Amino acid sequence: MKNKVLTSILVTLSLMMMALGAVAQDEESIFSAEAGVDYNSKYIWRGQNLVDGSVIQPWIGAGVAVGPATLSASVWGNFDIHNPGGDLTEVDYTGDVSVDVGPVSLSTGWIGYNFPQSGGDAEFTQEVYFGVGGTVPIPETELGVDLGATAYWDFDDGDGWYFNTSASSSIPVPLGTETVGLSVDPGIS
Repeated sequence: MKNKVLTSILVTLSLMMMALGAVAQDEESIFSAEAGVDYNSKYIWRGQNLVDGSVIQPWIGAGVAVGPATLSASVWGNFDIHNPGGDLTEVDYTGDVSVDVGPVSLSTGWIGYNFPQSGGDAEFTQEVYFGVGGTVPIPETELGVDLGATAYWDFDDGDGWYFNTSASSSIPVPLGTETVGLSVDPGIS
């Protein structure tokens, strides 16, 4: 188990270092980093209620654009604050490579899931994913519909597939004759 977690951390750090190295080698590259903390009243993952109470979910990620590709890595966590003491129930490590080919975006990556409360073999599992997406313009408007499909394969403890398709749009909220930087984003998955 410790070897799997160490491997996942090393893979994530290696992807981050490759991204930083690419920035140093290519003056046209664009580096990005972001972090945040989300609050949710429950933790629902792929239709499963994993935590039936309030959670705090901190995350951090970094990426670099190299030509048409973007290399990125991130770490995400889940704290069950419904329980006294705020138990850490999950830490995910992700590495991703995305590329735009004309109007289509392709991505592939690896996710390592660490469940520190589980113990034993169920404490860590990993998957790879492959995705495709793009925007279809809505005629006679400046709007579009974002379409996507992603296949996830847990080749470790979960030993199975998960498929997700989605459609969404972003509709600017006007204030008089100007937009105010807010939008309504309906979607289905």
